[in-house]
Amino acid sequence: MALSAAYAQTLFENAVEVRHPVVKASATIYGGTLACNDSGVARPYTGVLAAGGATLLGYPISTVVETTGSDYTPPTPIVYRRGCPFICQPKSGDAPGVAQIGGAVALYDNFTAQITLTSGYIQATLIEVKANGDLVVRLP
Repeated sequence: MALSAAYAQTLFENAVEVRHPVVKASATIYGGTLACNDSGVARPYTGVLAAGGATLLGYPISTVVETTGSDYTPPTPIVYRRGCPFICQPKSGDAPGVAQIGGAVALYDNFTAQITLTSGYIQATLIEVKANGDLVVRLP
């Protein structure tokens, strides 16, 4: 399920930092949740957007809120982290488990991964299933 609150991801030094200069009108990208570049603007990630050609930016450390109602260019580009572990939740009814560790899972929305490798959805490697059911994936 998409997350509508910030999540404090564990930060790893080996992450790649991607900098993107424009936020979609009226978009809220919660800290620690995934974002994508959709036709030149950053917005919350969904697999449907990725299947339509949006690219994965990663996740910002802090929440980004656009309040003007227009695409917004902040004074400095927003920094997104990728190429690192990312904690998320399993998709209900299509939840990856220990049998999928080491294999590919598909990123369904800004905080959810699924077993089904839907065409066009960004894939990540499942590296851990935590005792509470959370997943740890390595973002591409």
